[in-house]
Amino acid sequence: MKKNDVQEIAKHYMKYLNGPLGQGVMSSLKEGESCTLKTEDRVLKITRKEGRAIVQVLESVKENSSIKNNYSQ
Repeated sequence: MKKNDVQEIAKHYMKYLNGPLGQGVMSSLKEGESCTLKTEDRVLKITRKEGRAIVQVLESVKENSSIKNNYSQ
């Protein structure tokens, strides 16, 4: 997976989590806390920082390779 693809994935998840539909997830996280979300083809780490979601794509399951990249707005 290319770096730009990883950034786009993180950007889309951040937009969702920081919007009205993501409030359920974000309200369950305390400041600085994180959770891991596993989808069909990737593993994401979601961290609450300054009240907003920061998403890190940890791994692409299909490619079975670790990709570590941060993206924040």
